[in-house]
Amino acid sequence: MVHFTVALVVTSALFLIAAQFAAGKGDTFNMVGRWTLYLASGFLLLTLAAGFLAFNSVTHDDTAHIVMKTHRAWALVAATVTLLSALILFRSKDGGRLVVAGVTAAAMLVMVTGYFGAELVYRHGIGVARLPVASDHNHTGGGEHDHDAGVEQDPTESSNHVDGGGHDHGDGVSEKTPVMVANTLHQALTDGDKATVKTLLAGDLLVLEGGHSQTSAKDYMEGHMLSDMAFLAHMTREVKEQTSGNSDRVAWVKTTSSLKGTYKDKEMNLTSTETLVLRRSDTGWKIVFIEWGQQ
Repeated sequence: MVHFTVALVVTSALFLIAAQFAAGKGDTFNMVGRWTLYLASGFLLLTLAAGFLAFNSVTHDDTAHIVMKTHRAWALVAATVTLLSALILFRSKDGGRLVVAGVTAAAMLVMVTGYFGAELVYRHGIGVARLPVASDHNHTGGGEHDHDAGVEQDPTESSNHVDGGGHDHGDGVSEKTPVMVANTLHQALTDGDKATVKTLLAGDLLVLEGGHSQTSAKDYMEGHMLSDMAFLAHMTREVKEQTSGNSDRVAWVKTTSSLKGTYKDKEMNLTSTETLVLRRSDTGWKIVFIEWGQQ
């Protein structure tokens, strides 16, 4: 839909411009420009419908969401100018200067819209299958490994939930304290370790992140988890503060940390807040609620 719209709008503009200057061919060029514009308008309506469907359905992160909104704004302006030009041309039956100016503007607007669409696909990977995020760790066999970012280290003197030793990514989840579960989750996301993430999440998980929500572990793992992994793989984390509390069956962990790195050619220096609520199960603490934000 997109490619037909772009090609037909640009072709229409070229023929309508040529009709103003081509002696003896003006009527023919005007006819070609008129019908390609009508066809472009039809494909444009289909493209808008597909675009709004994609806007509300494809998996994306917060950075891509900004580009999606920009792309949508340019698309609506381009569509308005194109459809108005087609309407005027339909009623006047000739390619006057007003129509020529309108279609020329529409072609330029379509090109700008296409640029942002290409950014979404080729820079942000929206709507296409992504390559898996490379990991520097080998988790085969669930052996111990060193966490360079120190996420298993307790940043406060008052908390004694975390030790600096290695930990098991498999059946040993039941032995983890809530704080250790929180830190294991972050490291698993950083490493792209989907299997470990799955062992930490309750099925009825609720995730709130960047104005979006997922209402199950399945929804999160098939959606925002992939963009979270892609982002965290490029970040260095330093825990600033970590507090927790728990009763016999329910626990909470709040972590404030700094995230620094380069992601999609942009330097990042963020203060991240993470709030987890955990529920004790037969196999240990499971995360039932996650809220991520930025200060």
